[in-house]
Amino acid sequence: MFMRKLILIPMFCMLPILAHAHAHLLRSVPVAQSTGIAPDQITLEFNEAARLTALTLTQDGAKEAQKITPLPTEVQQVFHIKAPTLKPGSYILTWHAMGDDGHLTSGTVRFTVTAQGT
Repeated sequence: MFMRKLILIPMFCMLPILAHAHAHLLRSVPVAQSTGIAPDQITLEFNEAARLTALTLTQDGAKEAQKITPLPTEVQQVFHIKAPTLKPGSYILTWHAMGDDGHLTSGTVRFTVTAQGT
């Protein structure tokens, strides 16, 4: 019993560290679930420095996602990427990022464009 506690205590102490080891999206432009004018750029802000490994945009009804390139190659916490020209409609922005720990995370941002930007 004593030996089991010796093994479990260090494991439980590491749980807070492991829980914060992945890159999570904090904010984005366009904002999730927003409706408005098409953005000129896409902004993704993570809770830690990460490498953006993929970014795609899918308009509702489209058969294929549009790859957004080029992506920044540097590890950073905030990414600003030029947005493609977006027509009015609903979109899903899908991102994939690698955190400092080497783990891949991904997510989506859904938004609606009502008019083209300038």
